[in-house]
Amino acid sequence: MVSKAKTAPGSLASLLIILCIALPGASLVFTPGFICRSSTAIKAVSDEGYTNVLVNSKHVFFTGWHGCSKHDDAAFDVSAKNVRGEQVRLTVCSTWFRTYINH
Repeated sequence: MVSKAKTAPGSLASLLIILCIALPGASLVFTPGFICRSSTAIKAVSDEGYTNVLVNSKHVFFTGWHGCSKHDDAAFDVSAKNVRGEQVRLTVCSTWFRTYINH
């Protein structure tokens, strides 16, 4: 005799509700921009001859609104001194494979 497993009437509905909430939340947490490190932005700016490099903020959502392409994973607002000794503000854009200064 084969017995069938019984499920509570609302268990499927509960599972669907949890998945509808958990999946979008997980996609926000695992945005590729969270993997981009500030040290990468500092290195990109230092390699161009800037000194006293400081990352002021990092943006991982709507990077196009922060001076980068919408395809970039992170945008960093950076301040540094240029070769003439002037304090300047820069935007550094980053993906998993590329980091560049948006002049």
